[in-house]
Amino acid sequence: MWLVITVFLVLVFCVMLARWAPGTALLSSPILGLVCIGLAVSTVPDGPSVVGLSLALLIFPVTVIRLKLLAVRLSRPRWPYVVADWVLRIGYYLLCLGLLILVFQPFGPILFALFIAFNVQYIRTKRRTTTLHVLQALATAMRQNLPLCMALDSAAQDETSPARKPLKGIVEWLRSGYSLSRAVRLGYPKCPREVLVSLEAGERVGRLGEVVESTLRDITEQIDRRRRIRSSQVAFLYPLVVTTVALLIMMAMLTFITPLYADVVQGGVSEEYQSLPASTLLVLRCGKFLHAHAAAIGIGVVLAVLLWLVIYVTTWRFGNRAEPTAWQRMADVFRWHLPVERRLERIRARLQAVRILRSALRAGHTVDFALAVTAREHVNGCFARQLRRWHEAVVNGQPPAEAARRAGVGSPLAWAFDDRLHPGGCPERLEMLEESYRSAHDYSQVLLRSTVGPMMILLLGGMVGLFAHALFMPLIDLIRVMSGMAP
Repeated sequence: MWLVITVFLVLVFCVMLARWAPGTALLSSPILGLVCIGLAVSTVPDGPSVVGLSLALLIFPVTVIRLKLLAVRLSRPRWPYVVADWVLRIGYYLLCLGLLILVFQPFGPILFALFIAFNVQYIRTKRRTTTLHVLQALATAMRQNLPLCMALDSAAQDETSPARKPLKGIVEWLRSGYSLSRAVRLGYPKCPREVLVSLEAGERVGRLGEVVESTLRDITEQIDRRRRIRSSQVAFLYPLVVTTVALLIMMAMLTFITPLYADVVQGGVSEEYQSLPASTLLVLRCGKFLHAHAAAIGIGVVLAVLLWLVIYVTTWRFGNRAEPTAWQRMADVFRWHLPVERRLERIRARLQAVRILRSALRAGHTVDFALAVTAREHVNGCFARQLRRWHEAVVNGQPPAEAARRAGVGSPLAWAFDDRLHPGGCPERLEMLEESYRSAHDYSQVLLRSTVGPMMILLLGGMVGLFAHALFMPLIDLIRVMSGMAP
């Protein structure tokens, strides 16, 4: 009894310590938990105390949950609260993985990968909606010439707004004397990198209101475009889900039922029926391979998902830092040279550069200043090197159009800066290029998604057809042989 009381008092102590010293509670709770587990296992003569052991196992999780609940009230949580949040997330995903493996066994990692994909898609949609609300509040305040702190604080009073917490954080940093881009970077850490790039460029060229309106229009068009793409692909959703479920059923039969079925058939009733069809032999070999290497395949899928999560977190969650991370540089190089993705990435990078150049030139800045601002922003790393070469050539006295061609930024940009055209019409030509790049980007995305969907369905349908042929052809042959054996 004294052991249960002691462990309970330690649990209460860790929970109370989380309020007054969160870092100490986070670091000491696992150590105290291990000590209590050792006491519960070794000090009771009749065996381990079940109640004491259960309370000892709850010390660290309860402390982490307490830190998570305390972090909800804070606009700028410190490192113990951030670590507690990540511990809870990792524990949640590991629990889901364990339950899926326990229920579905070899197919658990595959379902876990699908679960992670849907979860990431939900998070991205939520973040996109939050960013839209933040930009709408900023655009409304600038359009009506209202004080930013007052306007954003008023927008943050809406209880149903998903941007309530980010707006409060931005207002707090604005009142501390920071610029808008810096306040958004600190008060809204999950803000997409392209939005921060646009805000910083708008502040440098003195056209912040115009840049906010342009960025808001781009985000709104992206959301509308995704809705249109989803509505056009609803017809593919039902057959895709049905085919995926059928594929999982076929894989279960392939792993557990088909080997037994093959033994029965090959031990068969007649010497005439000793060979299986080629499709059945192929499926049997695949089934034996899956059954023999199920653990290795599951571990590989889980490691691939975890690696993808690490890359996603470091690329998007921490993508608003002043300097790009190593993962971002690697991702930029990968997207810039990947055969299908490179078209979208190059159009996206040029679209972002054209928007910044147009805003700088309309503000009355020189071409070399506009190029310097654009090259410093976080466009794609490969394209940023081309912009720096363009800027260096312009500074050395080359005409902008000729320097653009030699730097490899594209002939449309060289045309926009051509001296033979009207010199004052460069912003208008850049605006036309911006609309052209935006239309090309939308068309490429629609074409890619409209092509990948039917190809996936055809591929899955072919696999299901192969499994069906492999399973039912031996039955047909067996019926034929049995009918020939009948008197």
